[in-house]
Amino acid sequence: MTINGNLPPSINVNDNTTQYFNNFFNPGINVNQNIDDSLIGFFQSITGNKDSGRTLAASVLYTATSQGIDIMSFIDELRTLKKGGIIEHKEPIDSILINSTYTTYQELILNKNDYNFGQLFYLPIQNIFYQLQPTVGGNSELVAVVNYKADRVVLNKDTVLYNYFVVSYTQEQNELNAYLTLLLNLNRVNTSLLGLSNSPQLNKYIARAILP
Repeated sequence: MTINGNLPPSINVNDNTTQYFNNFFNPGINVNQNIDDSLIGFFQSITGNKDSGRTLAASVLYTATSQGIDIMSFIDELRTLKKGGIIEHKEPIDSILINSTYTTYQELILNKNDYNFGQLFYLPIQNIFYQLQPTVGGNSELVAVVNYKADRVVLNKDTVLYNYFVVSYTQEQNELNAYLTLLLNLNRVNTSLLGLSNSPQLNKYIARAILP
């Protein structure tokens, strides 16, 4: 006679529940080391974290292999997708609008009254742009501005020119997240297999109120 004590008698685990946990018990997938390194490196560059990149790569690799997807072609496709990064837009402006003749901030302070409000200055050594702006009292002040950029062009050892740009930034659409979400959902088990219902229970009082 079997004595169970305070524990309930053992029962067979439902096959559907076993299917749900298959991902945890399946043996590891053997892949070429170069492929594994490429996928891990790609996701580490996206997440910016070694551990999370490796975890995401393992999940994606398992799902892609289960779906019969060629891994190398898959990696190449991932690299073509937009990743929601910040895109820099540079609009050229005429160099005549920028005064870069001064080398120090102290020189700018001493000579700023020789210029009109709105004048732009660039200090190459500091790589900082300043704009002459009016103060409340009617005086002028130099304010550092960040939406400008200078590209240095060396013509020879004695001649350096600068190309100036107004800079703005936009964020691109994140195609990679949408693609990975769709892919990883391919291995999800339907909730009905777990005995869950997608039909919400209706409160009897609400049901009575909506009866014709």
